[in-house]
Amino acid sequence: MSLTLEEVRRVRFRMARPRETGYAVADVDNFIDKVEESFAAFENDRDLLRRELESAGTNTGGADNSAELNEARAAIGAKDQELESLRAELERARQEASQARQEADNAHAQVSGRVDEQIEKLNAANQELQRRNAELEAQNEQLRSQLETTRTELNQARNDRITNAGGQPQQITVHAAEDAAPAVTRLLQMATDQASTLVTEAETEAARKIADAEQRATEIKTDARTRAERIESEARVNAEQMTSEAEARASVHAVFGLLNSTPHIGRTGALPGRTAMATLLHRLARGAFAAAEEATVTDVSGQPG
Repeated sequence: MSLTLEEVRRVRFRMARPRETGYAVADVDNFIDKVEESFAAFENDRDLLRRELESAGTNTGGADNSAELNEARAAIGAKDQELESLRAELERARQEASQARQEADNAHAQVSGRVDEQIEKLNAANQELQRRNAELEAQNEQLRSQLETTRTELNQARNDRITNAGGQPQQITVHAAEDAAPAVTRLLQMATDQASTLVTEAETEAARKIADAEQRATEIKTDARTRAERIESEARVNAEQMTSEAEARASVHAVFGLLNSTPHIGRTGALPGRTAMATLLHRLARGAFAAAEEATVTDVSGQPG
C-alpha cells in the first residue's frame, strides 16, 4: 500500500518514552516499509510510461501523436527532475544523519566511560560500607562485653560494700539495754545508705554507658542507611540513563536505515511532494540528532548538564 501526499503530511511517530526525544522503532520501521513500497511503485509506473512512450514513438506518426509524445516526454522530464531533487534532499539528509550517528557514537563512548567510572566508585563505596559494617559489629560486640563487665563489677562492688559494712562494725558503746535498739537501728541505716548509694552510682554509670552505646549504634545505622540509599539511587539513575541511551541509539540506527534504503517513489497520483518528503526526512534526522545531543549533555547522576 503506497503513501499519498496527505498521508505523508499527517504522519506522526510516537515517542520512545514520555517527555524524551527519540521515536518508537516500530513506527519508524512501518513508515520505512511504506516509503519503499511507494518508491518501487513510482519507478514501475515511470518505466511503464517510458516504454509506452517509446512504443508510441516507434509505431505511430503525425502531428497529433507528436504533440502527445512531446507532452508525455515533458511529463517524464518533470518527474525525473523531481526525482533528482528528492535524491539531492535525501543525500543531504543522509549527511545530517551520518553526523547525528557520529555524535551518538561519541556520546555513547563518553557515557560508557563515565558509567564505568561510577561503577568503580560504587564498588569501592560498597567495599567501604562492608568494612565499616564489620567494624561496627566489632564495636558493638566490644560495647556488649564492656556492659557485661560493668554489671559484673557493679554486683561485686555491691557485695563488697555489704560485706564491709557487716564485717567491720562501728564502734558503738552501749551502756544500757535501752541503748541497744537505737544502735542496731543506726547500723542498719548506715548499711542501707551505703548499699543504696552504691546501687545508684552503679546504675547511673550503667545507664550512661548504655545510652552512649545506643547513640553510637543509631549514628552508625543512620550513616549506613544513608550510604545504602545513595548507592541505590545512583544505580537506579545509571540504569535509567543507559536504557534511555540505548533507545536513543536505536532511533538513530532506524533513521540511518531509512536514509540508506534505495530511493523509490509511489504510483502516479500518490507521489509525496518534494518539500513534504524533505521536511519529513529532516525531522527524522533532527530527532535523532537531538537524542544524541541529550545523551551527550546528560551526566551519570541523571541531572542535565
